[in-house]
Amino acid sequence: SKKVPTFDMESGLTTADYGWGTKNFRKLGLRKCELILSLLSAGADPIVTDADALITRDPTPFVMRLRPEAQVLVTSDHLMATDDAAAESLELPKRASSSAWNIGYFYLHHSALPAIAHWKRMCEEHPDLWDQNLFKDVFKIGRLRFETSGADAIPQAEVDKRLFRGYNGTVTIGILPGATFCGGH
Repeated sequence: SKKVPTFDMESGLTTADYGWGTKNFRKLGLRKCELILSLLSAGADPIVTDADALITRDPTPFVMRLRPEAQVLVTSDHLMATDDAAAESLELPKRASSSAWNIGYFYLHHSALPAIAHWKRMCEEHPDLWDQNLFKDVFKIGRLRFETSGADAIPQAEVDKRLFRGYNGTVTIGILPGATFCGGH
């Protein structure tokens, strides 16, 4: 009604039991992967939220400041800001990336499609594991890279925006500020 592009997903799963960690909860994670893969394959750059996410303002201006370098921006279960300026910039990469990444609210650029396809395969191959943990596991393949010098140095434009690299150094990632994109904690 407000002309905001949205997509409501029909999972085909029961609505009776989605308690955290249940079989249906894990199946829903796979459906989420499938939806995201479809959107990225169509060239979309979605901001993905779970149904229980609270959004108090338009996140687009924040995301657009990090483009074109940012490919994945994800919230974190880090329970405190990594510095005082983190409300208006990404969290400090080395500190915030050590916590769980919370995929209840995240942005993806369509160029991250190969990593997301890998994530979907991992969810299919490991139906008893949590899609959120598998998401981070995929991006940690080849290790997370923060280097500002040497053979694995990332470009200064990415460092300046507090981005780091994952998925064999092929995807730029940022941890959204907890003060602005707060999780359920």
